[in-house]
Parts: sequence; structure tokens; C-alpha cells
Amino acid sequence: MATTAAAIDQAANPKSVDESLWWDSFVDLLNELENVCSSSSLSSTIVIPSSLVKKLKNNHSWFLGTVSLFKPPNHNSKAALDSNQLNVGSHTLISQPELKDLALQLSLTAGLDEVQSYILVKRFVENGNVAADINVQSHLHLVLLQYYIERQCLLKCTRQIIMHACYSDMLKVFEEKEMRNHMPHEDIFFRPKANENIIISMHSRVNSFLVKENLKVSSSNGRRNDA
Repeated sequence: MATTAAAIDQAANPKSVDESLWWDSFVDLLNELENVCSSSSLSSTIVIPSSLVKKLKNNHSWFLGTVSLFKPPNHNSKAALDSNQLNVGSHTLISQPELKDLALQLSLTAGLDEVQSYILVKRFVENGNVAADINVQSHLHLVLLQYYIERQCLLKCTRQIIMHACYSDMLKVFEEKEMRNHMPHEDIFFRPKANENIIISMHSRVNSFLVKENLKVSSSNGRRNDA
């Protein structure tokens, strides 16, 4: 009786977990970043919508820690899923028992924190990929694929941000040099080619940097798993 009462009490009381487990969809963020970059590719003046600025600030830690912020399974996170309401920082999730089994299976398969697994499953269902009464085994591989797409888009977002910043700085230097050298008007027509060369150069450097950082994270995770 005491055990039953404790279980009921646990389910009734909201559970809170670390806000760092939450992230905004990097698939959506990447689309927004690419749209901003494509609309200002030939200009040093970059106008970023306030809504996107807010999302970037909210996910700032993810762009620093990248995929290392996807955490391994955790006892506290698993226990939190037994509650009817889950608070991830300022974000509230109403627990749906039909999603919990798939989240736990995803956590076991991907080596991912149970709360983060639940977030992925919930978004997967809300995006209209499947009905709410999902079958664990038949959809596990689809949610697992979505997880790796999120990881990939996180790295692409980080690359896009670095590219955006470096390209803007280099373009400003290029424009200042134009002014100092009093570049003839007809030479301005070569500017798109110069911009293209800048982009190619920065893509190469940023890609090399992210590959190295991802290898560091993978190596670190490997050592942690071995331990």
C-alpha cells in the first residue's frame, strides 16, 4: 500500500530537471539561418529577425558545447518521466504514457538522456509523422534517424553562425580597402567573385574546425563510455 501511495504521489507532483536538457529544434533553426544568410549574401549589413536572435541566445550554450550537450542516460531523468508533468527549466511537458515507452527505448538504443529522448519523441509525433498511439518497435528507427538529423543540424547551425560572423568581418575589411584604394567604379563588378572566394575560403576553414571539434567530442564520449 505504501509503495502504491508513493507511486501515485510521484505521478501527481511535477518534476523539474536541468534546463540544459532543452533545445529548440535545430532543423528549424538551420532553415531560418540559411534564409537570413541567402538574403544578405552580397551585403555586409545583416538583418536578423528578433525572433531568431532570441532563439540563438536561448541556445547559446549548445553552439559552444555542440553535440556534447546531448547527455547520456540518467537515473533522475528516467524517474522524472514517471510524473504527469515535467518542467525542463521554463518549459513544461505534460507526460503522455503512450510516448514514454518509445522514449525509454530510444534512450537505451542511442545512449541518450531519458528526458531528451522524450522531447525528441514528443516533437516527432507533434510534427505529424505518426499518430499518438504509436508502436514502439515500428517507429524507433524513425525517431533514431530524427535524433541524428538534429545532431547534424546543430553542427551545421554552428558552422553557419561562424561563417556568418567571419564573412561579415572579412567583407568589411574588403570594403575599407576599396575606399582606401579608391577602386574604379567598373571594378565593383568583380565584387561578387571576391565574395565567392571569401565564402569558399571560410567554408573550408570552418569545416576543418568543426570536424576536429566533433572528433574531440566523440573521443571524449568514447572514453567516458569505456569508463
